Amino acid sequence: MKYSDYNEGKLHGTNEFPLEYYYVTPDNPQYIMSTHWHKEFEIIKVILGSFNLRLNNIGYTLTAGDIIFVECGTLHGGEPDNCVYECLVFDLNML
Repeated sequence: MKYSDYNEGKLHGTNEFPLEYYYVTPDNPQYIMSTHWHKEFEIIKVILGSFNLRLNNIGYTLTAGDIIFVECGTLHGGEPDNCVYECLVFDLNML
C-alpha cells in the first residue's frame, strides 16, 4: 500500500473552528486506532492503562499521564491495553 492510502480524509472540527476532541474508552467503536495520517496535528494523552503507539513504524508504549505530539502527515496508529485516552486534532493554522 502507498502512504496516500492511509489518509484519514476526515474533517476535524469545522472550517471555522478546525479542532476535534476525542475521549476514547474501551467501549468506543474507534478504540483501536487504525494506522492513518492527516494534515492536522494531534496530541494524544493516556489517562488510564497503556497505549502501544506506532509513529512512522516505530513503536512506543505510553502509560497513564504520558502525552505525545504527532506532527501533521505522520503515519500513526496504535492498540490500547485496558486504556482510556484522549486526542486533540487541530489545524495549526487556526492559531
